[in-house]
Amino acid sequence: MTERTAEHGPDSPEDPSRAEERVALLALGRLRKIGPQRSRMLVDHCGSARAALSAPDTDWEAVLGKSTLQRVNRSDNLHWAHEQLRRLEDRGGFLVAWGDRDYPSWLAEAADAPLSLYALGDRRLLQPPAVATVGSRRCTSYGKRVSTQLGSDLATAGVIIVSGLARGIDGAAHEGALHAGGATIAVLGGGVDAHLSTRSCQAVPTDPGRWPAIGGVAPRNTSRTQQFPTSKSNRQWIGAGCRRCRSA
Repeated sequence: MTERTAEHGPDSPEDPSRAEERVALLALGRLRKIGPQRSRMLVDHCGSARAALSAPDTDWEAVLGKSTLQRVNRSDNLHWAHEQLRRLEDRGGFLVAWGDRDYPSWLAEAADAPLSLYALGDRRLLQPPAVATVGSRRCTSYGKRVSTQLGSDLATAGVIIVSGLARGIDGAAHEGALHAGGATIAVLGGGVDAHLSTRSCQAVPTDPGRWPAIGGVAPRNTSRTQQFPTSKSNRQWIGAGCRRCRSA
């Protein structure tokens, strides 16, 4: 597995090669018919995402197999990736890619952990200790009280709450953490710039301070109820935090 690289600090310049690799990972992750696991295998086989994008078909066939390679459209997505990064940064966001030091370790444990994450907020909060909370939108009043109290108690103990920013159990956990002065991470089904606070979690401010938001969807993509947070990727991402909690 690719080792994590040192992440630049707030006052230190970033290694240009790492910035280029981050864009290449974003471009590689857009290719259909591969998926995150085999994309990472390509990166390991070729040495980097940049090398993988320019590698000959023989290298791709060695990792993916001939039948899969025939279904992959190896279009050049680098221009698209640069444009997505520009749009994200224009909104005050940043990209976290596989191999970055601040790529969430609780997410890295998921089998289908994405190559890239669009993010807003304080990147220092993307590391544990973190606990994931997942529950029903149509919860009982008792369930909502318990979720709020759990979020508050865990936040008071210095634990970051990870959830989907949806109505019900998710929103209650976020609210409990924020009311206690703690931090919380929202895993979004749409673009990270499509805020859902007015319809799900009233305690979450419009400007993310103590609540970084992460997602695998490009900016300007609006979340839909049927897509979020019941989508396969979101369940896996939040579930990775749950597994880490159980093993702690």
